[in-house]
Amino acid sequence: MQAVFPTNLFKLACVVVLGDLSGVSNFGAQFEARVGDIVTARSPAIPCLHAPDQAVHTIVYTFSPFALPQPGDYHLRVTLEVGSVSRAFGKRLRVSAASPGPSAPSTN
Repeated sequence: MQAVFPTNLFKLACVVVLGDLSGVSNFGAQFEARVGDIVTARSPAIPCLHAPDQAVHTIVYTFSPFALPQPGDYHLRVTLEVGSVSRAFGKRLRVSAASPGPSAPSTN
């Protein structure tokens, strides 16, 4: 039996660890997911407070639910804005329709 599309994942969490933020007290972040030209999820712009004496900041953003309209290569992207500088970073997630693995043996 093949996976049926469209479908949803209950949750998909993105963990981003940022470095080199010494002296920065706030920044903005926005998360986006797309497959081809279809935007499947986009967060609002998120204002983030940061302790300027710390170099590292970790952000966890959860898409819930996470829509999967079709199999393919999904591009997960976070755009960060520090002052007037904006940078985007991304990661690819491949989703395919595959048959389930072998069934567990019966306990009867």
